[in-house]
Amino acid sequence: MTKPTLYLDHDVHLYFAAALERHGYEAHSTQEFNNQSLPDDAQLAFATLPQSGTGPY
Repeated sequence: MTKPTLYLDHDVHLYFAAALERHGYEAHSTQEFNNQSLPDDAQLAFATLPQSGTGPY
């Protein structure tokens, strides 16, 4: 089974993203894309864009 690519909100600690990556997940954060100041609805829209390749968490 293919593991999902995750887009983590700014409330999720970056250590958690690193732990996910160590376990074979592709994990990205709002900080990585400089999206920390976007409202929740914009974060969700970004996470579901085909070019982002991510799903929200």
